Amino acid sequence: MENSRTSTFTAYVTVAFLLISTFVTMVVTESQIVWVPCNPRSKKTDDAGICRNTY
Repeated sequence: MENSRTSTFTAYVTVAFLLISTFVTMVVTESQIVWVPCNPRSKKTDDAGICRNTY
């Protein structure tokens, strides 16, 4: 019975570690993925660099 508890605990720790490491990886790499240029056809930037709609 003790061996079953140990293996269950090990499985829980492994799953928790994988989830935490996946979350940390997503947070660290997200800032490098989301750089989108701010100049589609209907948008212009003002002097401060803020996107403005032009109709």
